[in-house]
Amino acid sequence: MCVQQRHHRCVVGVLMAVTIMVCGLYQVGISRYTSATGVNTVSQNRILPSGNLVIAVQKYLNVSSAIKITNIQRRNNISNDMILKALTRVTSLTKLRQSLEDVIVKRRNLTIGVTGGSISTATGVESENLYANLLSDLLSGIGIGSSVQNGAVGATGSLYHFYCMESHLNLQQLDILLWECAENDLVDDNGCVHQEELTRRILSLPSGPQLIYVNFIMSQTAESPVGTSASGNCSKMLSKYYDVPSISLLDSVDDMISARNTKSLFSPRDHNHPSTKSHNMIAIYLFYMIKNAFVYTLKEFNGKRDTMVKTSYPLANELPESLYNSTVHINQPQCWTTMLSGSGTKTPLEAMERDIGWRLFTCPDRMAHQGRVDKKRYWVSRKPNQTIVFSVSIEPYKNLKSKLLIGKINENSRGPALVWLDGEFSHRRHINVGYNTDNYSVYSAFTNIAPGNHAIAIRSGERPLKISTIISVYDKD
Repeated sequence: MCVQQRHHRCVVGVLMAVTIMVCGLYQVGISRYTSATGVNTVSQNRILPSGNLVIAVQKYLNVSSAIKITNIQRRNNISNDMILKALTRVTSLTKLRQSLEDVIVKRRNLTIGVTGGSISTATGVESENLYANLLSDLLSGIGIGSSVQNGAVGATGSLYHFYCMESHLNLQQLDILLWECAENDLVDDNGCVHQEELTRRILSLPSGPQLIYVNFIMSQTAESPVGTSASGNCSKMLSKYYDVPSISLLDSVDDMISARNTKSLFSPRDHNHPSTKSHNMIAIYLFYMIKNAFVYTLKEFNGKRDTMVKTSYPLANELPESLYNSTVHINQPQCWTTMLSGSGTKTPLEAMERDIGWRLFTCPDRMAHQGRVDKKRYWVSRKPNQTIVFSVSIEPYKNLKSKLLIGKINENSRGPALVWLDGEFSHRRHINVGYNTDNYSVYSAFTNIAPGNHAIAIRSGERPLKISTIISVYDKD
């Protein structure tokens, strides 16, 4: 009996401790709600009474979940101060709260999408320890069922996902989009521009998801005495400018960086990717951000339905001027790709015809045993003058000019190539597929293509050629 009483007091104590911490973090989060785009919300700067929060948390945060969260925080030495530092920008979360209300009313699952590079494909960790999968597990402890669509692809940055994200994810069906792309943009001279272009594309979707930036940390960043990264600074600027919530591992571990004590943040098998600890930390930070929005939504839903926020993100033509002077204004991108994310691809790049010198190559994965969810693949020709043909479709959009682009992974693949449409070799064009340090590049092939189905042929030159995507886009006429 005494043992049972001590156990009961222990469990209650843990639950109360977690509840108090949750409430404190929530109040801080609400006080940070701002709107850089001028979209005001009813909830701005409102702090709920602690009693209401305690009731909500005790009702929806079960004991086993409270213990699990506490254990994760203790095991990874995650302090309250670190959580607050990680929430670099907590916005009004308007779209998330609208989705959470729908989750409550319809008793449906929350749909979480993931986009990014190899960090988000579970490279260096077991699949169950991937931050998005752990987040889904933690949310179940507060009554939020969820599913995860993983559209991440290794060695890709914002440019690839700008064109091809919808080949891997059903964006209109997502409630949340966790975007981890910043670190691969470090090797791209135009990384900040591409991040902004992708941000504007996502925010322009009429029924798009709640976008959340997720910033991990690279080994070279951790070893830097200043502990900064160009990519992280880009997302911070964009977060503020476009009112996008952001999670930052870098900001939360500034003490570790100052002490040059960051070894535990990286996988022991691959120092270029985060460890299980880093994924645990990001999952905890995201959990508190989403849970706080959930508690607030419950409070509003339970008696003040008239004050529920119904504001949507502004459409593309209502977004502010480009921060990084982006000149890209494309519409309706359609991407046929060889790359496979955890969710596969809806539009595979399959050859209609090909010479024997072309083959579909899958990059060997030395970490496949750890449950990495993607596959890096591309068409490669290692012999000269080899032809491959793909089928593409051009939609009849009014007042829009069609373009065809060829995309490739830059892995020592360079040299001129010949391209032509619909067997008209006499109208062939030369494309100089150059080598640079970008993870992914696109090259313009044709413009003003008539609507309908077409066959695009590509012939390699003297050097090896690697093709991963064919893209159709539409610009204003």
